[in-house]
Amino acid sequence: MLIKGLIVVQFGLAITLMIGTYVMQGQINFILNKDLGFNPENVVAVEINSELQNALKIGQLYSEEAQRIPGVLSTSITAGHYRDYSEYGVVDIGMAQMKSATTLSQLGDGIPSEAVDAQYLQTMDIELLKGVNFSKQANTFPSDEVIVNQAFVDAMGWDNPIGQILEDKPENQGWVGPFDGKKVIGVIENYHFKSLYDPLQPMVLQHIEAADQNPGTILIRLSSDRMSETISNLKSLWNSIAEQEAFNLAFMDDMVQRQYNEEIRWNRIIRISSMASILLACFGLFGLSALVAQRRIKEIGIRKVFGASIKNILVLISKDFVLLVVCGFAISAPVAWYLSNQWLTGFSYKIDLDALPFLYGGLTVLLIALTTVSWQSVKAALQNPVENLRNE
Repeated sequence: MLIKGLIVVQFGLAITLMIGTYVMQGQINFILNKDLGFNPENVVAVEINSELQNALKIGQLYSEEAQRIPGVLSTSITAGHYRDYSEYGVVDIGMAQMKSATTLSQLGDGIPSEAVDAQYLQTMDIELLKGVNFSKQANTFPSDEVIVNQAFVDAMGWDNPIGQILEDKPENQGWVGPFDGKKVIGVIENYHFKSLYDPLQPMVLQHIEAADQNPGTILIRLSSDRMSETISNLKSLWNSIAEQEAFNLAFMDDMVQRQYNEEIRWNRIIRISSMASILLACFGLFGLSALVAQRRIKEIGIRKVFGASIKNILVLISKDFVLLVVCGFAISAPVAWYLSNQWLTGFSYKIDLDALPFLYGGLTVLLIALTTVSWQSVKAALQNPVENLRNE
């Protein structure tokens, strides 16, 4: 009884880890394949030192010249520092926090904002839902024009957002907010500028020249053909324009995935742990099944004399062990559901915790257990019943 109890506990632990593996893998697949509202594939981010006195001119020159390189589809300069990561791995895209006031106060304590150029939407493949983009013509960057996302419009409750004037005048504070008097000229589709741990937030885009900000990143969308050659040409161009600065380039899709490296690492650890737990349980099960088969050798011999097939013998010996796995599942399922649900609450966007991971986890362990037991069952069934009865 003690041995059976230990095997139930081992299988319970193995099933819990296996369910956790399936849940984590499902969530990781979900977040890595979710539509983010922009397309990070084939986009590279070239870091530029925003502290340089002529950083804006260098960024604009590099962006313009890069578009002449074969394989470059589009370029954009932004004030965000895409290569910087916080302690939790969230991409910092240069969100300038502003204090909310009057009608903006309903949006919370701060509104994320990004300073970009007119090519930003095209380069990042962000859809313009209403209105117009920033002008691409030189010296036509009205400082009072902004583009907002759909979440901003929804939060403000606007039916007709185009032409709306933002109010950012805190009462009795003696200062005017940075967006006071800004006019909305366009509305873009929501895109996840932070990780999927966080919900979508209202977002404001300003033109980088109108906002008088230096660039931190040059975004470049590449063709998938001869990408290594294109990157080599981009590096050569950088060295010819800003040879005093290091050429730092990173792929956007890699940076998106890097936000979830911790989850991917833990999924790998739990997968290995579940396999080790199943292996240990199967060692015990193998020994127990051999002991059971030996103790019932006379019964098996008699059944074979009366016409029992190998299948009948297999079912005879296996049914007790199936019960052990079922008991282990009954113990582990509530624990696995609680732990999985707690882990998923950390994500604002997550999979539904349905029955499939539990079904897969239980069946995986059951099939491995049956395979282990079947070896001993078939071995006992193939023995000569006359010899076994004579020995008895």
